[in-house]
Amino acid sequence: MGLCKNISVALACLMGLALVHTSYAQNSQQDYLNAHNTNQAQFGVRSMTWNNTIASYAQNYANKWIGDCNLRHSNGSSGENFAKGSVSLGYARAHYNNGWWFIICNYYPPNNYIRQHPY
Repeated sequence: MGLCKNISVALACLMGLALVHTSYAQNSQQDYLNAHNTNQAQFGVRSMTWNNTIASYAQNYANKWIGDCNLRHSNGSSGENFAKGSVSLGYARAHYNNGWWFIICNYYPPNNYIRQHPY
C-alpha cells in the first residue's frame, strides 16, 4: 500500500511540474483549461470546463495576499488540488508587491480529501 501511495504522489508531482512548465507563458482561460485537460487525458480522466464563479473566488483569494506572498490554504468551497472528480476549474493571477506573480487554480467540486487518492 505504501508503494501505491508513493507512486500516486510521484504522479501528482510530475503532473504539477508539467502544468507549471507548460503554463509559464499562458494567460488565457482556454490556455489553462487546455493544459489541464491535456494532462488529464493522459490518465483517462474526463475534460473539465471553465467556471467563472470559481475564477472569481480564486481572484479574490489571490488579491487578498498581494502584500505578503505567504501561501495559505483558502479553506473555501473549491478545491486547491485537482482530482478525478473535478468537473470545472477557474484560475487567477496577481502581481505581488515583491515582484512575483501568484497563479492559482481552483477546482469544483473540491476533491482533495485526506486519505483519498486523486485518481
